[in-house]
Amino acid sequence: MERENRVLLNKKRIEKGIRTGYPVKNELQEGLPEYRYIRGKGIVQYLRYNNIIYSNIMNADSVHNNPIPTEPLDESIDTNINRTSGEDVFAYEVRSANFSETADSVNIIPLSSQSTLESNDVFSGFNEYSWFISPFEGWVEKVQFRSVVAHNGTLKYEILKYTDGVDSATTSPTETGEFSESINIADDIIHTTTIAGKTPASGSNYIAKNVLVGMRMTTPSNPGDTNVSVTFRWLVN
Repeated sequence: MERENRVLLNKKRIEKGIRTGYPVKNELQEGLPEYRYIRGKGIVQYLRYNNIIYSNIMNADSVHNNPIPTEPLDESIDTNINRTSGEDVFAYEVRSANFSETADSVNIIPLSSQSTLESNDVFSGFNEYSWFISPFEGWVEKVQFRSVVAHNGTLKYEILKYTDGVDSATTSPTETGEFSESINIADDIIHTTTIAGKTPASGSNYIAKNVLVGMRMTTPSNPGDTNVSVTFRWLVN
């Protein structure tokens, strides 16, 4: 019965049609294949298993298909092609952010200013250091940090936002995603957290378009001088 249910689910999934563009991990259901048309590759089958994406390029059956004659490229026609349609187009952005904090383990990541002399979890008065406007919808891919202090315990990242009409000086931000992991690292060591591959404690790593975006990190110890890099992936078409 389980096998019959899986066959039925696969059939329904295929009947939805073949979408275009590379899939985002969150779009794939665990254990269920999805078919995409990828420019330059053709039909590709994607499967998410144990939170890892596998792919298989589908080859045209030479027995059942007659050769299709190719036509020379008409450059005048090619110039009219809308290259932002059909296939998803992504751009990556890395924002470096540095701060120094010896009295608090909960700290704002200064994404807009790249640095602050002191940073903590109080957003009021830190608008010009903390927030930036999301130009597209996108995702937080990974966060890297390096601290002059050793850390042994729970590392937590929070993705935060303000929407239009909300006063950032008097209102707490909305948390849209939270990610935690246990770490044990020496001082002056770069630690990378691949947010896109982690299961969130709440929310997701998704960022809506046209909102104020902020991030906060909690380290096991007061971090002192800290360097942070946050990698974003934007859907630009």
